[in-house]
Amino acid sequence: MARESVERAFVGLATVLSGDASAACRLDANEGVFRKKYPSFAFWPSDAQLALHLLGWVLGPGFNIPELRQALTSLTPDFARAAGVRVPERGHLALVTLNSANHRLLMNAHDVLECDFDPVPVYYPRWPNSLRP
Repeated sequence: MARESVERAFVGLATVLSGDASAACRLDANEGVFRKKYPSFAFWPSDAQLALHLLGWVLGPGFNIPELRQALTSLTPDFARAAGVRVPERGHLALVTLNSANHRLLMNAHDVLECDFDPVPVYYPRWPNSLRP
């Protein structure tokens, strides 16, 4: 569903973060892990899928953040609750940036569902609500 949008955004962000243009290769492996952990992952808005891919990029696809998993495991994930979950930063600027991006991405996913926006485009770095006529 949202795979192409997520892949374009992920490859763009990963290339900027690491200079690795072959980052798309990680999508398949990470997505397999995410689909097992989160049964409705394939139907999430692209912004939410991108948030998990970014976490997988930084922490590895098997990352374990219990609060995040609780918020996202149900068939109707609570993206607003998930947006409040932060990776412990321990003074690392990259994790501060990751937390900020994931907050925006997961709130975007929440807004997409609440406002019945198209779930396929990646709205990041904008808010979907800013696109209202």
